[in-house]
Amino acid sequence: MAVSIDVADGGIDRKDTKVLTVTGEDVGGDLVTLQAIDLALEVGGQETTFALPDFDVSEKEYTTRHTFTSSGLARLDCTITDIAGSQERVQKRFYVQD
Repeated sequence: MAVSIDVADGGIDRKDTKVLTVTGEDVGGDLVTLQAIDLALEVGGQETTFALPDFDVSEKEYTTRHTFTSSGLARLDCTITDIAGSQERVQKRFYVQD
C-alpha cells in the first residue's frame, strides 16, 4: 500500500487556505477505501490534527481544507489504514511563506 498527500496549488503563503488530499493505493496502483486517517500538521509550533471524519470522500480521494495561520517549516505526518487493516505512514516537510 502507498499513501499520497497533496497540498493543492503549489506554493503556500501564510493565510492561504489549501485543499489537502489523501489517497491510499494498493500494490497495483488502484485507489483503496480507507477506514482511518490520522494526520498531524505542524507549522511554526502550532499543530492541527485531522481524522477520517474531517475529510470528504469522492471516488476514494479524501479531501479537507486547511488555512495556514503561521509561517515557517511545516511538518506533515499521516498514517492511513485501509479496510483490510493495512497501514502506511508518510511524512513530509515544506515551507510556508510569511
